This record gives sequence, C-alpha cells and structure tokens, in this order.
Amino acid sequence: DREEVEVASGRSFDECMDSLVHSIDHMVTVMRLEDDTVLGIGGIQQCVSVYFPWLVLSQAVEEHPIEFLRFSKKYIRYIVMPQFSYLTNLVYRKNVLHIQWLSGIGAEWIETNDPDFIRFILQ
Repeated sequence: DREEVEVASGRSFDECMDSLVHSIDHMVTVMRLEDDTVLGIGGIQQCVSVYFPWLVLSQAVEEHPIEFLRFSKKYIRYIVMPQFSYLTNLVYRKNVLHIQWLSGIGAEWIETNDPDFIRFILQ
C-alpha cells in the first residue's frame, strides 16, 4: 500500500495519509479486531457524481487474512454498496493482493493507458 500511494501521488506515504484522511467525503471505516488491532482504514471521496473508494491496509492483515476477508466482504456488500450505484478507482498493478481481493468482491476491470495502474468498478 505504501508503494502504491507513493507512485500515485509522487509524495511520501506519510505526507499523503493526513490529506487523504481529511479529504473523505463519504464514510470512513477503520477495520479492527476485537483486541483493537487495526487492519486498515478506508474512505470514499466524491468528485462530481463519481465515488472513489480507497483502502490502506496495515501489516496486521497478513496475520489475520480470514478476519479481514469476512469483514470486508460483508461490509462492502451490505453497508457500502446499497448507498452507491457504483464505485471506481485505480489500483496499482503490482498490488496483487488488492487486485485479488477486489476481484473476490466482484470488481470488474477496465484497462488504462497507464502502465502502473488499472481501473476497477464495483456495482
């Protein structure tokens, strides 16, 4: 996630996180385990009538992949998607785990001319 943020923005991860969190227009989610271990933080930014979700995961996801998958799949299906007709954004092509996760929750893929990023859409 750190590399993806840095490639997309041209700035360091730390520089981006504060502005990213403060730019959330709709929904902010902090995924935690019962012991308060943070798995990730995400939000949805709006530009005109298009909604762009983003998610940054912690390293704890590697230790708790099943919990993350169970929570995120239900959260996306029952909480997020009923509020939006679709969500779209770009994902770093090297971020194989995010691509697999997005595919697993039903993302469709649209090629771009950007060698580093591919577009997904969730409906």
